[in-house]
Amino acid sequence: MNVIENLVKSTFMRQNKKVNNYYLKKILYEFTNQENSFSFVALKDGIPLSAALCVYDKNTAYYLLGGYDYENKHHGAGALVIWESIKYAKSIGLKEFDFEGSMVPQIERYFRGFGGRLTPYFRVNKAKLPLEILLKFVKRELF
Repeated sequence: MNVIENLVKSTFMRQNKKVNNYYLKKILYEFTNQENSFSFVALKDGIPLSAALCVYDKNTAYYLLGGYDYENKHHGAGALVIWESIKYAKSIGLKEFDFEGSMVPQIERYFRGFGGRLTPYFRVNKAKLPLEILLKFVKRELF
């Protein structure tokens, strides 16, 4: 799991996003086990290039975490670990593979490249009127 942790952190750092180390470690070292998760890592000359971690229940695999080494990147490594995850999920009898979606257009487009069915999820946001008006200007994507 150290390999996955390092690749996930590397991806977050490259994107200037913060990763909550507490929750990342909880997921990787306390929650996941052989009965509820699987992972794949793509290597080149022994160097980890990309990783995918999925958790699953009786019907569905959920792509939870992924990352890749930007310094040693290979354009097919990320797709390979996801494709292997999809194949493995099917081989253990799971009916669905859930990418967990994304609000980031580039990521959403990448996930769509694997095919499947797009499932929209709706949400309702509420705030007091003055705050809602302010947020419409500051956080337009939420209101």
